[in-house]
Amino acid sequence: MTPRIWRILAVAGGALLLLGLWGVHAGGVSAGRLEARLQQAAEAALAGREHGWAAVSLNGQTATVTGQAPSDAARLDALAAVEAAEWAGGSFAGGVTRVIDDTTPTAIDSDFGLRARALNGRLVMTGEVATDTTRDALTRYAERLFPAGADVSLQIEADTSADPASEEAARRLLAELARLDRGSIAVRSNRGVLHGVASNGQTASSTVRGATDLPDPVIGAAYIENGGGAALSVIPDAQACGVLFHAALREGDVQFDPALETLVDRSRGLLTSLGAMLETCPDTRLTVTVAREGGIPLDPQRLAEARAEAVREALVSGGADGSRIGTEVAEPGGAIVRFETTQLEGE
Repeated sequence: MTPRIWRILAVAGGALLLLGLWGVHAGGVSAGRLEARLQQAAEAALAGREHGWAAVSLNGQTATVTGQAPSDAARLDALAAVEAAEWAGGSFAGGVTRVIDDTTPTAIDSDFGLRARALNGRLVMTGEVATDTTRDALTRYAERLFPAGADVSLQIEADTSADPASEEAARRLLAELARLDRGSIAVRSNRGVLHGVASNGQTASSTVRGATDLPDPVIGAAYIENGGGAALSVIPDAQACGVLFHAALREGDVQFDPALETLVDRSRGLLTSLGAMLETCPDTRLTVTVAREGGIPLDPQRLAEARAEAVREALVSGGADGSRIGTEVAEPGGAIVRFETTQLEGE
């Protein structure tokens, strides 16, 4: 292009720039009014998705989200809600152009927490407790309940507060676990849960009662399959449902055929059973997150999406409501499959 054309384009670009600045500062949408509008829209977006734990503040068109997220899925959804709260028209009279994540996760790891699994009369128990006195007492108790063998690995966590109620809840749950053919327990975030299989209906009924009679403030939950009969359950909320998933699953329990989205038979059967349990969880949404897998000849994103859908379908085949199961894909690292539950409000 000739120098004259370049000069014309430069003048036109400058005019558009001045027009945009005038639209923001002198027109109907001043910088202050724009920020106020975005603040209102962002707050409405968080309320619309029922993220009462989150707060948002605007500095111009930059939004900062704070609060303690109940789960990683809730955190990501809140950030997405704020980002899409108002049309993203760029720097001139547009929407939110940047979202700063200043949220913190729910402090689960700093709580008293343990889980145990029993099979063929043997127990494996892991977790974190506050003192060596608690660790030794629970170890001795587990060894009395499971004479065939108790492999106990409880770590002393300096940031964990002494919690007599959770310790007593663990003792009661271990006693009920010893009565089952197989099963697992978990104590975490003021929830104590029992999941397993009983040999008959009477045992199933009594273990459910025992597992849900825990000292305050620990809330009990149980899901017990009754060898041939209907499963019995008491699950008070989505958080208890999430801890039941935590109890029932170990890393590696959900496996796929190499480089394929197909679940191995054992994993599919386990997920089908958990789908039946999920259907008894009140007002609960489950998010299935599958990590991308590197070093494979296929598209890692599409493979992870297909695997997440395979997990969802297995849960639905067990009776779960598919409309309450979401799927996500995560970066490689950690567990291949993760499950997070959130409470659905107003249902």
